[in-house]
Amino acid sequence: MEAPTSMPFDRFDPEAMGPGKYLLHLTLPGSEEIGLPTLLVNGGHPGRTLVALAGVHGDEFEGIVALQEVFARVKPERVHGRVLAVPVANPPAVHAARRTSPQDGKNLARVFPGRREGTMTERLAFALSEALIASADFLLDLHSGGIAYEFPRLIGYDGRETEPARASRAAAFAVGAPVLVAHPRIPSGRTISEAARRGIPWLYAEAPGGGRLDPRTLRFYVRGVLRLLAHLRILPGAVRRAPPRWHLISEGNLDRAILSPASGLFVPQVRVLERVRSGQPLGVVRDAFGRRVASVEAPADGYILMLRALPAVTAGDPIALLASVYKGP
Repeated sequence: MEAPTSMPFDRFDPEAMGPGKYLLHLTLPGSEEIGLPTLLVNGGHPGRTLVALAGVHGDEFEGIVALQEVFARVKPERVHGRVLAVPVANPPAVHAARRTSPQDGKNLARVFPGRREGTMTERLAFALSEALIASADFLLDLHSGGIAYEFPRLIGYDGRETEPARASRAAAFAVGAPVLVAHPRIPSGRTISEAARRGIPWLYAEAPGGGRLDPRTLRFYVRGVLRLLAHLRILPGAVRRAPPRWHLISEGNLDRAILSPASGLFVPQVRVLERVRSGQPLGVVRDAFGRRVASVEAPADGYILMLRALPAVTAGDPIALLASVYKGP
């Protein structure tokens, strides 16, 4: 395979490129040394476009490798439409293995649709919005818990009553995740909120994380992407609806998580997906001498959707997210 072709992001036109596989480096104005590594598979038949992203947070590596593996497997002659993947959507953060950018301290998943003349993170969001998400018939964003958080392996979908949301829900059941999470609202600044603004259906994925490449998570992601491609008829093959073991509903917003009341070491007393009651202890924060300096309690009944995995905490750090059982259709 040839070396990547470099071009400004606003000159990228996948429809002008013939069938085949392409490695591309989409550069940003004024920052040619930093760009978006883009994997394009143009099929030999007309069809839909799946845009798949990973590495939005720099300490989440599973989706990066999964998209690379899917790209290696997919053959253009079998593709109806195109597969457009950006495995490293936030190069500065990935290179630093940090959730946020070392260049401006911003969280890429909070600044969409971005700004052409903004900070580095805002320019990345702008390029992703204009050159990639805008061309999608469907958006997939692969995340994980990163270094600090633990999630179950899950697929999140649009739980609203709109036509794109219904397409999102149908695709979620096709992927075959053990946990599905419906989102009745979409917080602003995300890739998925940008897709929703454009009327594009979306899914996102989460997994346990830990700053490592877990083989089970890689298999889950690769299998899920291939099933989604078949569901969208970009790849041939039938996909049966796969009911989840857990069907939950949550805002899934870390900005509204249960927060640590103190700094120290967080020692959990519950597990991911455990059912908890209002007022139940979720864990304690200890100081360096082992003394309890704070207790973290559940503010309501629910199921643990996310739990702090990194023991070191500062007051105000997210500790847990709760979800409820989905009772819709």
